[in-house]
Amino acid sequence: LISNPLLVAPNASARERIEEQRRNVFEYFGRDAGNTRGHNDTEPRSDATGIVRIIALGDSFAYGIVGYEKNFLTRLESKLAERVGLPVEVVNLGLPGLQPKDYLQMLAEEGVALRPDLVVVLLFAGNDLMRVGAATPFDARNWRLVGFALRLWRFAAERARTQDPGAAAAAA
Repeated sequence: LISNPLLVAPNASARERIEEQRRNVFEYFGRDAGNTRGHNDTEPRSDATGIVRIIALGDSFAYGIVGYEKNFLTRLESKLAERVGLPVEVVNLGLPGLQPKDYLQMLAEEGVALRPDLVVVLLFAGNDLMRVGAATPFDARNWRLVGFALRLWRFAAERARTQDPGAAAAAA
């Protein structure tokens, strides 16, 4: 990631949005609500030797509306540690109001330095997968999603046809 300048080139609009959302978190929840970077988490361990470290990127879905102890990422951390028998640290880098296009910037600025073993991107279908600013359904930004939906529909129709020819004829 770091060796490719196209992936880590500074993105001024993402940086501004991240800092604005961080200010909003501090303003709304206060400076004691999370860690020093505004995330609903404790400070990452300085020495991660022998620890499985996972970075979680996201918006309010990752940040959570509940306190740190009840956040699903905190619970994931303890459950994974039980399952794998190793210390696990899930670092929550979620901030309310971020967009998927901001996540790479957050990873580049905060996540990479933590040397994660795994990066998880949390998307919420309610807002992260919606069209953003598209003027018409024919906007090129929507073609991939439309193409995916059409392929999924064709797959389902073909599957129905091959499993139950009578049902497929009735549906057509």
